[in-house]
Amino acid sequence: MPASPARPPHLVALAALLVAGMAFYGARASIGNFLEPWEVAFDASRGDVSAVATALFLSMGVSQAVAGWLAERVPAWWLLASGLALGASGFTIAAFAPGLAVTIVACGVLVGIGAGLAANSTLAVLATQLFKERHGTLFGVIGAATAAGTILLLPVSRAARDSSLEAGLLVLAGGVGVSAIGVLLFLRIDARRAHVAKVPVRAVLVQRDFWLLGIPFFVCGVTSTGITDPHLMPYMEGCGLSGGTAAAIASTHAAFNVVGTLAAGVLTDRVDPRVLLASIYGTRALALLALPLLRDPALLAAFAVVFGLADFSTVPPTNAIARVAFREGGWATFLGLIGAGHQVGSALGARAGGALFDATGGYGSFFVLSAALCGLAALLSLRAGRGTSEGRRVVPVPA
Repeated sequence: MPASPARPPHLVALAALLVAGMAFYGARASIGNFLEPWEVAFDASRGDVSAVATALFLSMGVSQAVAGWLAERVPAWWLLASGLALGASGFTIAAFAPGLAVTIVACGVLVGIGAGLAANSTLAVLATQLFKERHGTLFGVIGAATAAGTILLLPVSRAARDSSLEAGLLVLAGGVGVSAIGVLLFLRIDARRAHVAKVPVRAVLVQRDFWLLGIPFFVCGVTSTGITDPHLMPYMEGCGLSGGTAAAIASTHAAFNVVGTLAAGVLTDRVDPRVLLASIYGTRALALLALPLLRDPALLAAFAVVFGLADFSTVPPTNAIARVAFREGGWATFLGLIGAGHQVGSALGARAGGALFDATGGYGSFFVLSAALCGLAALLSLRAGRGTSEGRRVVPVPA
């Protein structure tokens, strides 16, 4: 039997992992830049073009559930590389799409499937295969990298889109494609040394913690990417802000997303992650409740700061609680399933936001409803993980 290839240095492999997360999450978050150009190009309503984001979130959800199951059975780096390749292909096809239907298939379905394979669940599994401890901090670093991708690609794709719709989409395709090459070169982890316990899906679904963490993560999808990706930019522009000012505020949101996720990762290793998670959802609820009253650029920037701190920061405590709750196996499957729920929530948020906008002429009712859902998520989060033997503090489990 031929010798397996040497495992790459951990830091180089981690860098390739983080670049992949930055590229795809940044590209996905840039979809909001293209809603208005698609309306003009295809003579469609806001609700119609929101179907692109809805298809993306739903496809990503199904794909992410499958990816979680596969991550316990095949090398996770295969999933990541395949997802990046599909994403680059989808953005490229969308750049030359002749109509809205093709755009939905390419930029919605194809990109969504790729995003599911390259989602946080796959990144988290690969990270725990690279390092044996401080997983909370590591989850925070991954979340911060995905948020940083928005900071980089949102303004870049906006500038390219102002040149032409095709150029904006090709910029996204190029960024995702380059990151796929990095994965193939530096992240080929030996599957035999990266064993993950195989657990049936049913065994995961019957656990109480699956629902106590999964329902809030569904709400997270409705109230984070379901709002920020397709609707936050159009809302700010509807408040009278220029496209450049709206993009700058969206980048501020992404910057504080990085800060919040890093802080949440560090805190997850030091405090009760249940209380931390509930506090994050509570903060998000208050921010969304205030949003319909905010129209001034300075106040919208303040919202971006607060909401950024409470956006991706749900991921480290959620992953860490689950890492203990599913210590006997099924953690990757769990991440894939709740990730799918998150994307269903995102799809619902994207669609509901567009439908309520068309029906009422504004986003106010949608933001208030989202705030109420965050309150429910905070209450459920406090009850998660109480069946574990770890007490207050979640201790990282060696891979």
